[in-house]
Amino acid sequence: FKTTASNRQQRRFGATSSSNLENTYDLISGGRAVSENLQLDRLLPISKAEPPTVKLNSLPGITVKEFDWQPLVRDIKPGLDPLARFIPSDQHALFFPSFRAMVEVATNTNEETSAIYAIGEPISESAHVRERYERQLGLSLDTSAKIVGPLMIGSVAVTGGDPYFRTGTDVAVLFEAKVDTAVALLKAIDAQVEANTQPDPKTKTSQGKLGELSYTCRQTKNRSICSYVARLGDAVVVTNSLAQLQRLADTEKDLNSSLAVLDEYRFFRERYKLGDTNDSGLLIISDATIRRWCGPKWRIASSRRTRAVALMAESQAQYLDDLVKNKVRETDIKPVRALPDAGKFSISSEGISSQVYGSLEFQTPIRELDFDLVTKQESQFYRRWRDGYQRNWSNFFDPIAVRFSITKQRLDVDMTVMPLVDGTDYQTFVDLSKGAKINARESDRHAGTMAQWTLAINRDQLNSSFGNIGQSLFNTNPFDWMGETFTVYMEQDKFWKDLAAVEPDKRNEFMEKNASRLPVGLTAEIGNQLKLVFFLPKLRVFIEQMAPEMTKWETKKYKGHSYMRVSLTDNGQDQIGIAPSINYAVSGKSLLVSLSEPVLHRALDRHAAKKKLAKKIAEQAAQDVAIDAPRNKQENVQPAKFKPMLGESMCVQIDKTILDLLKVASTTEYQATMQRRTFANLPILNEWKRLYPEQDPVAIHKELWQRTLLCPGGGKYVWNDQWKTMESTVYGHPAAMKQGPSFPAALEGLSSGNFGITFENDGLRARVVLDRTKKP
Repeated sequence: FKTTASNRQQRRFGATSSSNLENTYDLISGGRAVSENLQLDRLLPISKAEPPTVKLNSLPGITVKEFDWQPLVRDIKPGLDPLARFIPSDQHALFFPSFRAMVEVATNTNEETSAIYAIGEPISESAHVRERYERQLGLSLDTSAKIVGPLMIGSVAVTGGDPYFRTGTDVAVLFEAKVDTAVALLKAIDAQVEANTQPDPKTKTSQGKLGELSYTCRQTKNRSICSYVARLGDAVVVTNSLAQLQRLADTEKDLNSSLAVLDEYRFFRERYKLGDTNDSGLLIISDATIRRWCGPKWRIASSRRTRAVALMAESQAQYLDDLVKNKVRETDIKPVRALPDAGKFSISSEGISSQVYGSLEFQTPIRELDFDLVTKQESQFYRRWRDGYQRNWSNFFDPIAVRFSITKQRLDVDMTVMPLVDGTDYQTFVDLSKGAKINARESDRHAGTMAQWTLAINRDQLNSSFGNIGQSLFNTNPFDWMGETFTVYMEQDKFWKDLAAVEPDKRNEFMEKNASRLPVGLTAEIGNQLKLVFFLPKLRVFIEQMAPEMTKWETKKYKGHSYMRVSLTDNGQDQIGIAPSINYAVSGKSLLVSLSEPVLHRALDRHAAKKKLAKKIAEQAAQDVAIDAPRNKQENVQPAKFKPMLGESMCVQIDKTILDLLKVASTTEYQATMQRRTFANLPILNEWKRLYPEQDPVAIHKELWQRTLLCPGGGKYVWNDQWKTMESTVYGHPAAMKQGPSFPAALEGLSSGNFGITFENDGLRARVVLDRTKKP
């Protein structure tokens, strides 16, 4: 079985139509690997209404083998998160090494960061996820919490049953109490929860026990507030689910295996060491967690919840007028369609709710859905989904870990996915780089570049893929001369300003006429210079035989260094048209290529300076040894310093100038996309305005559907009395459009990006560092 590009696209996490820029970022950041592996967007099809008769436990789950971690963890003894022993091995966990780290992440994950995420969203709206869970749990990062927290709280962990935060999940926040503060911490947190939940008059407080574990519960009927507070040993937990609290309590008693005993967790904690300066937080998604998410109960329950929401929304639409005018009396209703084990549906002033599935604001967590039977069609759909999903792994299943650091000036993410799925979109890069590593010295990094892409090349892989073709064309293997490092770079140059000044529909023509000015260069590491010497003449002979009297080969000089210029003859230009010249040179261990002679000249200057620098350093080193004198660091010649290369297989580095170029290149497309997303919200807002002219349409929509419709350009929706329509203050409305921003405001603040990928153990490690411009 081989996955095709089309059905891979359908399986991607949140698969929607996206731009080339979004797809590129997804690939080089490692995000594509996560979406390929989890496939949380692949819901089961809607099944017909029929009685459930198939036993749930008769359906097999994921049977792909577990990865063998023993060879990787045999000799390591990493520091472990103190709270890991409370968390079940089949739950995801987000660890913060300290309370201050959690506060810093929360503070810097602001509207700007959310805007970056929202760029790829198909609908411009906010579900207020963080705010909803803070309100539900009764937790907040107010001034008192920021003062008291560091004094009493060590590390913090967040865990739960699944990642469906937008619709409803069981979530738990664990606080590690510092020495001898557990009792005081429990009182402090309980007091904060009480203070934050009591303003709602519908909140009811109760005390309860799970075995010997005592807890305090504060809850409203619709679970908009639902908070259980308890103490587990030297930790205090706040959760929105009694079932989740039971799981944590059982894990503390070793009735469930904990995350702390997993080999994969130990491996990740060795790689991402506890207390590292780059450690603001660590997310672990274990093998067992993904298996549970992909098991029959979770997939079928997720499908049922989705159908339940559709039923509730459709039913609520019938009562909209009464809900807005506050005329609804609490009563049971009959849903428009049947749903297995749905229980009663009712309506109140807060909207439609299901006895089993909760409400539109908060669906009952899957862990709390209790069913033993499924329909025959649900069984068939799950088996079909499972068989297709399992074909993605021919050997081992995969856990995921993400270490991140978020500050005002930097976002640093380091992710490991092992292994990748079969047919991954990374396969081409995996094949090209397998067994090879980037040599940073031969990557030709230099000042004045706006973007650079470096790839590790395994010439044996190239030979196995294309060697037969090369052998037949050139009577030799065309890749035998190559080393392991291949780089393409773009330099800052007046060319880009000239391009920006050209009308968008004339830029292709400008590029054709000015190709010889294109400030792009290519550097390929030479592994065997002798083989390159033999290959280049054969390449020339081949080209001249294929296009006789159409190319002109000139040997040129620059500061004593020879290089070759290949261009079209008059005959070639008559037959082909405008075509740029190609300039190439061999310098040291590198083959240098560019359409632009100035770019090649600068490359030759760098290599000459590099050679001179190496010679001087060697002379200094020899002199130091000879006189046995300490080196004067001020006088020593040091090589230029660059941002570290974050991967061994593929690296991409960009600076603000490339973002400025992207702004020019994508302005029209970006503005058109944002206008479409903005205008898509206007019909429903206009309908609310028509029905309830005295009320704010945005507020009505939020009250009914728990979603705030947003203008993606950061503007507001207001009423235009002249045109009798709602409009965006940034983008206007379809009859009177405004251009709006030419680029996302969130990206305007970025000063550089550094991306790196290393393919290892059939998986990958990806790292992303985004630096923000310091604000005055």
